[in-house]
Amino acid sequence: MSAERLGSHEAAEIRELPFQEIITKLLALSGDDVFESPQKFLIKGPVTAGGLRQLTQLPYEIGITELNGELILNTGQEQLAAHHGDHESAKRFYTSKVSCHTHTVQTYGLYSNGIELNRPSEGDVENSWLKARLAPGRPSILVHPEGITAFVAPSHLMMQLDDESQRRYEEISMQVNEKKRARKYEGMSRLERELQKIDGIIVEHVDWSDAEKIDGIIEKYINGPIRKNK
Repeated sequence: MSAERLGSHEAAEIRELPFQEIITKLLALSGDDVFESPQKFLIKGPVTAGGLRQLTQLPYEIGITELNGELILNTGQEQLAAHHGDHESAKRFYTSKVSCHTHTVQTYGLYSNGIELNRPSEGDVENSWLKARLAPGRPSILVHPEGITAFVAPSHLMMQLDDESQRRYEEISMQVNEKKRARKYEGMSRLERELQKIDGIIVEHVDWSDAEKIDGIIEKYINGPIRKNK
């Protein structure tokens, strides 16, 4: 990969491969291998739904961002979409035309049984404020075991909820709190996504079972912005 093409000093550490070949390579590596030697690729060709879904089975998060009109895939850690020290990838989550990362089957906070976090985490929501300043109008994309979610900085501090939305918010919050107290987490991510929709955080969510809409959200937020650049 030439530095001239990417216009970045990162070029020397980036290999160019088709999306599925990248996934095949990552699946053949252990988590320890990747933690010790972070991987970074330029994606040749489009990102696919099947490939994205496979990424959620890895024991670490994956980031996909845009660099000078190209899609870059980088490996992260258990609860981070960029490896410690990979400041260039981390920065692109806030500034590039594409900002996508995965959540995998892992432990998050109260989810001590390792249940998937199928919604933007608190850290994701906090980061979305900075993205709103540096790349306004471009949602972040979360790929997780239940589907794909597009989200933005929360709007609840800037708007008043109507009575029905407020009632619904309180009702769902009570259900979430009951699940936490009982340590029964099944279905909790769905309820938390509903809260995030009311807050204006989630702008679009599609389950894997809806293949046509999944292809549409990938085109809209991942492949499309790059294709328009070429």
